[in-house]
Amino acid sequence: MTSPAPLSSFTAVVLSLALGACAASPEGSAGSPTGGSSGGLAGQPSGAGAGGGGGAGGALADTTTRAYTADDPGIAYLGRVSFTNPKQPRFDLGGVQISARFNGTAVAVSLKDEFRYGKYVNSYDAVVDGVTVMKVVPQSGVEKYVIANGLPSGEHEITLVKRTEAAAGAAWFTGFAFAGDILPATQRPTRRIEFIGDSITAGSGIEAANGTPPCTGPPDGWGLMVENAYKSYGPLVSAALAADYHLIGVSGIGLVRNYSNMYDARTMPEVYDLYYPELMDSPGKMDQPRWDATQRMAWVPDALVIGLGTNDFGPGDMTDTTQPFPRPAMTAEAFSAAYVTFVTTLRGYYPAAHIFLVSSPVLASPPLEAGLQMTEDHFAAAGDLAVHHFVFGKVNGLGCGTHPNADQHMALAKALAPFMQEKLGW
Repeated sequence: MTSPAPLSSFTAVVLSLALGACAASPEGSAGSPTGGSSGGLAGQPSGAGAGGGGGAGGALADTTTRAYTADDPGIAYLGRVSFTNPKQPRFDLGGVQISARFNGTAVAVSLKDEFRYGKYVNSYDAVVDGVTVMKVVPQSGVEKYVIANGLPSGEHEITLVKRTEAAAGAAWFTGFAFAGDILPATQRPTRRIEFIGDSITAGSGIEAANGTPPCTGPPDGWGLMVENAYKSYGPLVSAALAADYHLIGVSGIGLVRNYSNMYDARTMPEVYDLYYPELMDSPGKMDQPRWDATQRMAWVPDALVIGLGTNDFGPGDMTDTTQPFPRPAMTAEAFSAAYVTFVTTLRGYYPAAHIFLVSSPVLASPPLEAGLQMTEDHFAAAGDLAVHHFVFGKVNGLGCGTHPNADQHMALAKALAPFMQEKLGW
């Protein structure tokens, strides 16, 4: 079993992750199409570190360019990824990771994007040997992107992390190319945490100051290009506790009601079982893939962290003509009743998991926090002592739309990780 990072070194762990993620320019390049060559990959992209990490050393690599399709056993996936087409797996949620080890000097990735509505596009952090070397933004008509050239000859690891959430559209991965050979996949941590929540969990607006052009400008007016699930508190907590993670973060979503009903009134309990929570089934049909018992048995979390309530207890969207503004106040009793139902469902899926209910870090709401306490008390009275609630200290969100920024997410992770470690006995 992988040992956790001691909490005394928490700051070092989190700073390493966060500083690596800051290595690329916030407006980084999408990179360039690859070409076949010996000794490197054509089209060095702007923002990619030519040297990258130091690698593991060893014998000099054969640096002939080789392409590996998405179903190669050396490629590892983390998150909700549909393998209906194993050569072109699809994923929509933020935080999904795709990684591979290789012996060589260069790496490129092949991606396709939905380009939803002709204006949205996903983005990715490309991490080489633990350091984020560039931000990848797909371009129309381009599938292959060079991540790094000129790495020291030897063993390296590439990880591609989807920064953007499902609302940005679908993404497809088709493979890696290396100036070198792929190596067997790294053994994953045995500890697993699933994070479920709203835009805070999704890392919305995390990389820009509220009210600045990256937040209010194209393509969406809500900071899509500065969203980064990889910098949100979930991955940071997971790194500190030496755990893998899944992230189900959906902006605007609630437990009982959402921020707005104009586009999609489904709440988290209604979309939790879906691969693609932004999509609705055709009328009268269930025609999109479900995260069903087969997938749940293949990836069983030791802990679930649920961060819902900001949108339930907030005043709502003043532009939403389907409901009054401000809305009737949410009560602790109604919130807790819905939580009991949702947690009971999750407990049925994961009988041994610890379930952590966390408060909103940006909304001071005594009824929300009372509802969390009532929910924990309900399960404790029934003999289930593995349901816990945790109250974050409140912050004035400095990111887009008053969401927490990267530094504030780091503070949230630093507060939550020791509480979870104690409860989990890690």
